[in-house]
Amino acid sequence: TITSAAAVNINPAEGSAIVLDGTISVDAGVVTGATSITSGNLTIADGSITDTDGAISFGDENLTTTGIVSAEQLTSTDDLTVADQASIDGTLTLATGSITDSGGAISFGNENLTTTGIVSAEQLTSTDDLTVADQASIDGTLILANARITTSAPTTTIANYN
Repeated sequence: TITSAAAVNINPAEGSAIVLDGTISVDAGVVTGATSITSGNLTIADGSITDTDGAISFGDENLTTTGIVSAEQLTSTDDLTVADQASIDGTLTLATGSITDSGGAISFGNENLTTTGIVSAEQLTSTDDLTVADQASIDGTLILANARITTSAPTTTIANYN
């Protein structure tokens, strides 16, 4: 037992380390051999970093927290699941896949946008056929350049409201 009212300095010879309990080694500020380190509410043990409330955990190599996870760059080699809401401040790039909600209301399957809601665009350009399954409402001017309007209905009404 060493007791002192002041700091106790242990300075091993250069290239040597301090060994505690025959297991824990301290060399140039690096601690090795410890199976658990506790500081205040934070405990590092068995590959997990936890606080006394269990708010941070790496159980089974999965990070879970009751707080916010932020990263400069986040990469997933498998599925990325967000249980509540994800906020992206920048560009979302999908190499493959789709954007869907749990009800299937928004989908980009086979590069086709489908939704149970309303699709609106400031400017819409189609390089192929544009199909409207129900009703189209145009609040402005419709310009057809080298094109035609066709219908499979028995009658077609085109009204001029000028």
